Order: sequence, then C-alpha cells, then structure tokens
Amino acid sequence: MPTIDIPHVMKLCRRVLDRCDWPALAEIYFHWGGEDMWKEKRPAITDFGEQIARRLLKDLPRGGASLWVGAGVAELPVLLAEVMLHDREVTAANLRVRECEVLNAALQAECPEVALRFLAEDASTAGKPRAFDHIGCISVFTDPETWPLLSDVAYGRVAPVQIDVEQ
Repeated sequence: MPTIDIPHVMKLCRRVLDRCDWPALAEIYFHWGGEDMWKEKRPAITDFGEQIARRLLKDLPRGGASLWVGAGVAELPVLLAEVMLHDREVTAANLRVRECEVLNAALQAECPEVALRFLAEDASTAGKPRAFDHIGCISVFTDPETWPLLSDVAYGRVAPVQIDVEQ
C-alpha cells in the first residue's frame, strides 16, 4: 500500500471523478451545456479541493467527525482527505438523490474500502445521532430547490433589481 498523503488522495479523487456519470451530473447542475461546463470545471475540483483540504486539515483533529450540509461533487477532494488522512467520520448530506447515487456509485467502483458515502437526506437527520466537531455548509442558501429566487440571483439568472422583495 502506498503512503497516503495529499497527492495520493487527489490522485484517487481524480479516478473517482473519472468514474462519475457526467451526463447525469450535467442535468443536475446546469440548465444547458452541462457536460461542457463540467469539462471546463473538472480540473479545478481537485486543484481547489487540495488547497482547501491542506488548510482545513491543519485545524481539524484526527479521529473527529464532520457534518457537511449540501456536499456534492466539488467537496469530494476535501471529504476524501478528511477520511483518508485524518481518519475522520464524515457525514455528507445532500438532498439531491440522483447526485448522491452518482457519487456513491463512483466511490464504490473506485475505492469501496474508503468509508465515505453521500446520504440523500436532510442534514438534521443524516447518519446516526452524534456530536460533530466540524460543520461545513455548502450552497445552503443558493440551493435552487429550497431557495429558487436566491439561487437565480446568485447564479446570475435574475438581476437583483428584478427581485420582488416581498417574495
């Protein structure tokens, strides 16, 4: 078994990403041109994920537990680093069932021994009841299913001056 370090985790992450069903993820994330958008953004997932993982792992204790609310594709490198490098229990909650299925299938195919799976449920009930020493909130207020108006503004689909503030 090779030494597990950040470059090793990022290499594994790239293999997991290679296994993903990108047409399915394109439909989930983008209204049009999704596969092209993912092709453009995929290299940044591991590049940026590595930077975040290096910074985050400096502050997280080994053997602790994290709850990631809304975790998806972009958070994969950081979640893998937590699990593999710091032996942490990670609960990744995501309300998008299909996204969880795609990510879990890729994880199962590439690294079934790694204890990371995405849960398609609300973060308030995700996983077994436990205390967390870290909580990450991802796109919580820009989730299009929960906050369609904020999502439209955040992603440039609606100009802020067009918002009905009463809504």
